This record gives sequence, structure tokens and C-alpha cells, in this order.
Amino acid sequence: AVYLALGASLCLSLSENALRLHDLGPVLLGSVSTDDYLSSTLGPYRPSLWLNHAMQPGDQVIVYGEPRLFYLDRPYLWGDPGYHHLLVYDKMKTADDLIAGYRSLGIDYVLLNLTFLGNPNTEVQKHLDQLLVAAVQEGKLQRIPITWPGWAYVALRVAEPVPAGGGTAVNP
Repeated sequence: AVYLALGASLCLSLSENALRLHDLGPVLLGSVSTDDYLSSTLGPYRPSLWLNHAMQPGDQVIVYGEPRLFYLDRPYLWGDPGYHHLLVYDKMKTADDLIAGYRSLGIDYVLLNLTFLGNPNTEVQKHLDQLLVAAVQEGKLQRIPITWPGWAYVALRVAEPVPAGGGTAVNP
């Protein structure tokens, strides 16, 4: 019975790998570029390339709902609750608290995978979603007008502190 189970497991593993090789065939044969293949199969690929280009040396990004950042060549932090204790979301009361937390860590950009935003599975995640929405509504996070067709990502920029004369300035 053990040998039968091992044999079945090996067959399934080999068939899964054969299917993956079939998908890679056009890339391996050169009829599809690696860039086109990754753009169509790996959601964070284009946003990562865009951030690599848009961010200045020293800029940092916090990412929500997306741990597959293989092509992001900039400093980043997984922002989702549970990955760290650098931002204690459940103690934050306002969007100002969230932005102050970002500033304390040197965060300049926020990348959201909307597939996971708005689908909270914990109270802390629900609270974080509310803080993010409030920060956008209050102009403390500025939406960057860029989209990646077929994928649900949003890029945001942390707004500069309000100047002495009032108004909101966006980082250059």
C-alpha cells in the first residue's frame, strides 16, 4: 500500500511538472518573450518593474496582499498583519496614525493587491482596510494613475506633510 501511494504521488508530481513545461513551451521555443509570459502569468511582475523605475534611491514601499515580489529590486516591507510588529495596526485609530507609522519606517509608496483588500479575514485586517481607505479619502495617500490590465493592483504615494500654509503636497 505504501509503494502504491508513493507511486501515485510520483505520477501526480510528474504530470503537474509536465503541464508546467507545456505552459513554458512557447517561452522556451522563443515564440513568446519572457517579459510577455511573466506579464500574463505573474500578477506582481509589471507593478514590480514599474516601482523599480519610479522609485528613487532611498525610497521604500510597503506591500499588502502580495508576497511574490521576485522582481522588485527596491527595499520593501510586507505590510499585512502578522508578518511583523513594526506597525501595530490595532492600536492605530486614524489615517494620521497609519501615515505616521509609514513615515517612521521611511515608507514612500504603498502597493495594494486589491484581490485581498476588502476581504478581511481578521478584525485587524478589517481595521487596516478602513485605515487605508480613510488615508486615501483624506489625501494622505495619493493614488498613482497607473493600471496593469488583467490584474487588481493599485499604487499609492505617501503625501508630504501639510505645509505651513495648508493644502496637501505630493512627493515629487
